[in-house]
Amino acid sequence: LSGDANKLRLEGNLLYKRKEFGKALEKYNLAIQLCADSAILYSNRTAVHLQMKEIPKALSDATTVVNLSPRWPGGWVRLAASLKQAERFYEAVSAYRYAVALAGKEADSTWKNMATLLEDIVRGNGGAPPATEEDILRTTRIFLRKRERDEAMEPSKRHRPAVAAD
Repeated sequence: LSGDANKLRLEGNLLYKRKEFGKALEKYNLAIQLCADSAILYSNRTAVHLQMKEIPKALSDATTVVNLSPRWPGGWVRLAASLKQAERFYEAVSAYRYAVALAGKEADSTWKNMATLLEDIVRGNGGAPPATEEDILRTTRIFLRKRERDEAMEPSKRHRPAVAAD
């Protein structure tokens, strides 16, 4: 991250900790304007969207995170949390399981527990068995196709987060 983008990220982090989510969102938006290829910035903004119950925006940003940094387990955890909030439990299981697989021995036990809990929910709702690697890949392809469609859409019809003016 550039110095300015990192400064904005740190300010956003402080505001997030204070539960000033609207102000944190403004800082992350500005930081992303300066450094649009930072998975960390999109991940942080995903967390804000989740706190603000802006689930479609959280899903969009989390998808960007895994596209920018597909081998970073934290991005898949953000995607899983967004999918869970959207009540897309089966896909959330896939994302959590993928995060655990990427992290290996470093996997957070919370991720494993969440994946297990969601698998129980899926089974209890008559859902499918635990996710396989093919499920994860299929889910990822769906997200990528949606993003391509969104990018091809006329700009005025696209969903874009509000960005504070300079």
